[in-house]
Amino acid sequence: MGAAAPATLRNNSSGDPRRAATAEAGGRLVAWLIFAVIIGVLPLARPVSRDFLAGSDVDLDSVFGSGELFIVSGLLAAGAIGEIALGGLRGEDSLAPLIALGACFMCFALNTLAYWSIGVGASGNVELSNSVSTKSLQMFVATLAACASCVWIGAVRRAR
Repeated sequence: MGAAAPATLRNNSSGDPRRAATAEAGGRLVAWLIFAVIIGVLPLARPVSRDFLAGSDVDLDSVFGSGELFIVSGLLAAGAIGEIALGGLRGEDSLAPLIALGACFMCFALNTLAYWSIGVGASGNVELSNSVSTKSLQMFVATLAACASCVWIGAVRRAR
């Protein structure tokens, strides 16, 4: 998400600089949601389209049961770590970025370990597939929250 901020937000000398930083961070967060999250999850739509075109019900375990969502979540966390690192970790308000960075790093590590731990056994094991589907969705939601905070804090700090 290396797009440059609009000049009107960066050079906003007549308005409140905090408001300009918040507006820039909001735009960056929306861009991250569209380009990283939505496009990042699109490859998982293959089983959905297959079930839909076959006329059968969409089975979430066939979509998320192999653990691919752990990979997507880990990559989102890695990207968010880069976003907050670009904003800098020093300054008078350095506790929030460090907490957000720690949460993203923990999400990255947990998603990676979860994917490694399931191996290739999830595709043939229905019980394991159900568990992987549930846990990967839970980790995806937690990762989104941690990553959104990293993207937001990084964008606000870069805009200042």
